[in-house]
Amino acid sequence: MLLRRLLIAFLLLTGLLCNAQGQDLGQGIRSALPFREVSGLVTDSTGLGIPGAQVVLKYNQDSLRTVTDENGIFIFQKVKDASFVLSINSLGYKSFVARFKNNDTAPLLTLDPIKLEERVNLLKEVTVNGKPTIVYKKDTIEYKASDYQVRENATLDELLKKAEGFEVDNDNSLSHQGKEIKEIRLNGKIFANGNVAQAIHNLPADIVEKMQVIDDFGAQAARTGIKDGPSQKVLNVTTKIDKSVGNLARIATKVGNNKRFSSELFIQQLHLNREIGLTGTINNTITGVATSPGIGDNNGNDGVIMVSGIPGITKFASPAFSYRDQWSKNIEASGTYKYNFSDNQALKNSYGQRYTTLGISDFNTEGETNKKTKRHNASMEINIDLGKSNFFQINPTYNNADVATFSNSINEVRNEYSTGYEHVLDIGKSTNRIRSEETGMMALWVHTFKKARRLLSLQTSLQRDRLSSEGGTDKRYQFFGNASRDVLLQDSAVILNATQQNLNNVYEIAATFSEPLGKNSQFEFIGKFRRSNNSSESFQDTVSSIGFRRLSNFDQQYNYYTQQERLTLNYRFNVKEIDLSVGLTALPYKLIGLGNRGDVGNLEASQKVFRFVPSLNLFYRISSTQRIQIRYYGENQEADFRQLLPFTDRSDPRNLIIGNPDLRPAFIHTFAGSYDNYLSNQMLNISLNINTSYIEDKVALNIRQRMLPLAANQSNPINSRFTNINETYFVNLDGTKLFSANYSVSKQLDQRKFNLSLNGLIAFASTPSMSNGILYESSSWRLVERFGPKINPTENIEINPYIEYGVSRTTIKGIDAPKTSFGILRLAISGKMYFIKSMQFNYGFSKNFVSGIYRPNVNPFIVNLGYQKEFLKRHNLVATLNIYDLLKQNNFVQQEADAQAVVNTLSNSLSRYFLIGLKYNLQKWSSAPTREGKPIKRRGDGSFIN
Repeated sequence: MLLRRLLIAFLLLTGLLCNAQGQDLGQGIRSALPFREVSGLVTDSTGLGIPGAQVVLKYNQDSLRTVTDENGIFIFQKVKDASFVLSINSLGYKSFVARFKNNDTAPLLTLDPIKLEERVNLLKEVTVNGKPTIVYKKDTIEYKASDYQVRENATLDELLKKAEGFEVDNDNSLSHQGKEIKEIRLNGKIFANGNVAQAIHNLPADIVEKMQVIDDFGAQAARTGIKDGPSQKVLNVTTKIDKSVGNLARIATKVGNNKRFSSELFIQQLHLNREIGLTGTINNTITGVATSPGIGDNNGNDGVIMVSGIPGITKFASPAFSYRDQWSKNIEASGTYKYNFSDNQALKNSYGQRYTTLGISDFNTEGETNKKTKRHNASMEINIDLGKSNFFQINPTYNNADVATFSNSINEVRNEYSTGYEHVLDIGKSTNRIRSEETGMMALWVHTFKKARRLLSLQTSLQRDRLSSEGGTDKRYQFFGNASRDVLLQDSAVILNATQQNLNNVYEIAATFSEPLGKNSQFEFIGKFRRSNNSSESFQDTVSSIGFRRLSNFDQQYNYYTQQERLTLNYRFNVKEIDLSVGLTALPYKLIGLGNRGDVGNLEASQKVFRFVPSLNLFYRISSTQRIQIRYYGENQEADFRQLLPFTDRSDPRNLIIGNPDLRPAFIHTFAGSYDNYLSNQMLNISLNINTSYIEDKVALNIRQRMLPLAANQSNPINSRFTNINETYFVNLDGTKLFSANYSVSKQLDQRKFNLSLNGLIAFASTPSMSNGILYESSSWRLVERFGPKINPTENIEINPYIEYGVSRTTIKGIDAPKTSFGILRLAISGKMYFIKSMQFNYGFSKNFVSGIYRPNVNPFIVNLGYQKEFLKRHNLVATLNIYDLLKQNNFVQQEADAQAVVNTLSNSLSRYFLIGLKYNLQKWSSAPTREGKPIKRRGDGSFIN
C-alpha cells in the first residue's frame, strides 16, 4: 500500500517537472526578426581603417551597396536575412569575399574586423595604398602628394599641375577651382612672405606630404571657429617628417635678347616650426605679352585673351627676409621685411568706342609712360599661448610707397554726336607723384572658459594712412572741323598743377562670444565696429604772365567720418556630418562730412542707413570624399574716398571727375554654393562652384557731356561749332546682378598615367549706368570650355594636348551702342621629353582662331621650344635654353568691354625672344626629429606640438 502511494507520488512529480521544463523551452524559442543592422570595420595589415572601400552585401536575390567612411566603418540598415555574402573591393588591396551565417533573432550584427591584403604590382614593384588621394573637410581640401608622380628635382608647381583642380599660369600665379590662391603657408605658418608664385617655383616637390587648400576667414575665426565675412583661398603645404629639418638653396639666372635678364635667390632654413628665409629677385622683362587666362579668372577682362600689363620693359628688384621661431614654450614670433623697386617703360597703343546718349565716340591713344615705384613692407606677429584659457596675438605693420609717373601721349577723338561732329586731338605730357605711408597695429585676445565651447574673443586694430600727391598737366588741344586735320577751328594749351593731401585713421573692434545650448548646438554673437576719420585738402595753380598763379577758387578742404557696425546673432548646430549656422545681422551705417570749396563755400553731408539681413552657412559632409557647402553673406561696400570727396579733378581738362559726398554705401547680397565629390576607386573628381550676387546702391557713373563754344557764326548762329567735355559724376543705382559657375571633372586612368580633364565657366553680369542723366543697362556673357588630357605613358614623356573655346559678348540697352562679341578657338599641345637621363626637350604649340576683332593675322600659330641639360651626380645643376614665339605671331589684342566703353589694347610686339639660363639647387635634411626617442606630434596643418 505504501509502495503504491510512493509510486503515484513519483509519477505526479515527474509530470509536473516535465510540464514546467516544456513551458521554459517554449518561452526561450524566439521568432526570426524581419530586419537587422549589419556593421563592420575594414582595415589594412597595420589595423588602420580603409576609407572609401566598396562593400556589397548579397542575400537571396537582393543586394545592398555602400562605402566605408573615413575610419573604415560600414553600416547596412534593414537587412532582411542573417545569412549573406559580403564582398569588399578597394584600390591597392586584394578582393575579399566571404559568407556569413548569423543568429536571425539579433537586431544588431557587428562583424569582426575584416583585414584586407595589399595587392603588389610585381612587375614595377610598387605598392599602392587605398587611402583616398583627395579628402574634403569643412574648410579644407586635402591632397596626398605621394599619389602624384614627378621626377627627381621637380618643384612644387610641377606637382600642383598634376593635381585635380589646380591651375598654374605662366607667371606661376596659382588658382584652385577657378579662385586665386592668395597666400602660401608651410606647416601651418606663412611661408616666404606669403609669395605664392615664388614659393611654388622653388619648393622641392619631394619634401611635400600633403597639399591643403583652405578657406581662410582670418586669425580670429581660425582661433574661435566662428566665421563671419568673406574668405580667401590659402595653400598650406605640410612637409614629410624627415624633410622638416634642413636647409634649402636655389640660385637661378637667365639672360636673353631685347636686354632681358632674370636672377633669383631662394634660401630657407627649416627646423620644425622655425623658418629663416632670404629671397630675392632682379630682372628686366618684357611686359604686355598676350597669354591665355585660366578657367574661372573673372577679373573684368574678356576671359579669352589676357595681356600681362601694358606693353613695355620693366626692371624689377625685390629682396625679402622672413623669420619665424618659437621663443619659448608659450611664445612664437614671426617677422617679414620686403623691398620692391620697379621701373616700367610702357608703350601703349589702344583704340575703341565710348557710349553716350548723344552718340558714339571713337578714340585712338598712343603714348609712352615711365613709372617708377619704391615700396617698403614690414610686419611682425607675436603669439602668446597661456595654457588652454588665454591666447594673445599682436601684429604691428608698416608700409611705405613712392610712385612717380611721367607720360607723353597723343589722343585722337572723333565724336558722331547728335549735337554735331567733333574731332579733337590732344598732345602733351603729364606727371604725378604719390607718396603714402601706412602704420597699423592689430591685437587679438581669445579666452576659453571651463565650460566646453564657451569662449570669448576680442580683436582691435588701429591704422593710420597718410597720402600726398603732386601732379601736373601740360597739353595742347586742337579742334578740327572735319575727319582730317586740315580745318583747324581752335588751338589751345593748358598748364595745370595740383596738390592733394589725405589723412585717414581707421579704428576697428570685433568681438565674438559662443555659449553652448546643448550637446551639438550653441549660440554665437559676432559684433564689429569700424570708424574711419578722413581729412583732405586740394590746391591748384596754373601759369600766367608772371609765373605760377594760385587758383584760389578751386581750393578744396573736406573732413568726414564714416561709422558702421555689424551685429550678428547665430544659432549653430554642429555634428560630424553637418555644420549649420543661421541667424540675423543688423548693419547700421553713418556718414558725416563738413568742408569748404572755393567756388561754392561751405559744404555739409549726412547719411544714415540701416539694414537687416539673414546669415546662413551650411556644410554637409556626405563622406570624407564628398561635401556640399551653401552660404549667404551680406555686406556694406563703402565708397572710395575719391568718390566721396566733393572735389573736382581737373588733371584732364576735357574729362573732369566730380566727387559726391552724399553717396550711400553699396550693399552686396552674395549667395555661394559648391559641391565636391572624389570617387577614390574610380579616381574621378567632380567639383562645381556657383556664385551669385545682387548689389543695392552700387556706386555707378553718370557721365555728362557739357557743350562749350568753339567757333561762333554771328550771321548764322545755327552753324556755330561746339565741343563737348565729359563730366563724370558718381551716383547710387540698384540692379547690378552677377552670376558665375565653374565646374571641373577629372578622371585618372592606368595608375595616373592618363588624366582626362574637362573644365568650364559661364559668367553673366548686368550693370546699370547713366549717361546725361538717362539710365541704361549693360549685359555681358562669358563662356569658356576646355578639354585637355594629361598623358604620361612613361616617366620620360609628358604630353598635354587641349582644346579650348572662349567667347565674350556684351549688349547695351537704353542707348544706341553696338553689340560686341569676341571669341577664340584654341588647339594646343605642350609637353616634355627626357632622354639620356640628364637631358630634357620641352615644347608648346598653339593654333588660335580669333573672331570678333580685326587684326592682320587673325589666326596666329604660337611656337615655344626649350632644352635643358642636368649636370653633377644629383642632377642639381641645370643649364636651360628657351625660345618663345618662334614664328613671331603672338600679336593678340586684349578686348575689355564695360557699360561705358569697349577698349582694344595691342600686345607687345617684342613677343619673340630667347633666354639662356643656369640654375643650381641644394638641399640637405636631417633625420626625422624625435623628442625623448619618440616622434614629435604634429597638428593637422603640419605644425609641430612643443
